[in-house]
Amino acid sequence: MDPNFPKDHPVEHTIEECAELIHALQKAKRFGWSHYRPGSTRNNYLLVKMEIRDVEDSLVALKTFMEQHPCSNISSSPNTSNTESVK
Repeated sequence: MDPNFPKDHPVEHTIEECAELIHALQKAKRFGWSHYRPGSTRNNYLLVKMEIRDVEDSLVALKTFMEQHPCSNISSSPNTSNTESVK
C-alpha cells in the first residue's frame, strides 16, 4: 500500500464507507428493504440511508482534503473539468 494513504486518510475513509454502503445495498437486495437483521432495531432501508449519509460525509471530507492538497496535473478550479484524458 502507498505510504501516502495511512489508515486515517480521507481516501481510506471514503473507500471504507463506500464498501459499507455496497454491503448494505447487497443485504437489501437479497433480503428486502423491510428486513431486520437479527438483533437490529433498524431495517435495511434505514441502514442504507445511514450508510448513504456516511458516504456523503466522507466525500465532503475527501473533497476538502483534495482542495487543500491540489495535485499539479488536476485543476482545482470549480469551473473547469476535473477529468483527465486516458491515453
